[in-house]
Order: sequence, then C-alpha cells, then structure tokens
Amino acid sequence: MRGPTSPRWAARTRRIVTEHADLDRAAAGIARSAYGMGGQKCSALSRLYVHEKVADALMSKIEQEIDKIRIGDPDGSARQASARS
Repeated sequence: MRGPTSPRWAARTRRIVTEHADLDRAAAGIARSAYGMGGQKCSALSRLYVHEKVADALMSKIEQEIDKIRIGDPDGSARQASARS
C-alpha cells in the first residue's frame, strides 16, 4: 500500500505510530480521525498504539491539534472544524 490509509478493523479502528513517524502528520491525522464528524463514523479512531520513544512528543502535538478545533455553527465565519468540513 502507498500513502495514508484508514483501514477498518472490525469495530475498533486502531492507529499505530512508530518511532520513525512524522509526528506532525500523525498528530493531525489522529485528531482528524478521532474528532472529525464528532467521532460518528466507522473509521473514527478508537485505539492508539505509540512507540514509547515518541509517546510524549506525539501527545503534545495531538493536544495542539485538538486545541485548534472549534465547534459551532458550520455556517459561521469563525468556523474551524465541523462535520461539514
């Protein structure tokens, strides 16, 4: 397989982050998968496995991504994230 994928493994979608991962890209994808569409999609993240060498750095980056999410009227001008994005 080439490029990013979002496999569906039964009812629990997992993500695996290795010690060689691009942490910025991983954090953005994790936040999008976990919070996009309010988590109400079959590919929503439910489990995350992270190599211990990068766990703290990744968590910090995920928190930064989550802080960017704004919930509200999807037609509002201040909208940054919604199910319609």
